[in-house]
Amino acid sequence: MFKNRFFKFLVLGSFLAVATFVILDTAAEASKASSVDYTFHTPPMSDYQPVDHAFHTPPMSNYQPVDHTFHTPPMSDYTP
Repeated sequence: MFKNRFFKFLVLGSFLAVATFVILDTAAEASKASSVDYTFHTPPMSDYQPVDHAFHTPPMSNYQPVDHTFHTPPMSDYTP
């Protein structure tokens, strides 16, 4: 009975040790990736496109009032 319990603890302990090392290695690789990545560069200013500020709200002289004369007919006029 003692041997069986000992081997269970041995297997469980080795499994936890391997899992811990795998998790720590993965976390170390993930944290290292952002600091070592040299592929991103700020684009040059020669690619700069100025913002178009030509759009303005149309003048109120073009305003057309909304037609609110339409209403749903009353249900008393309904014929099936």
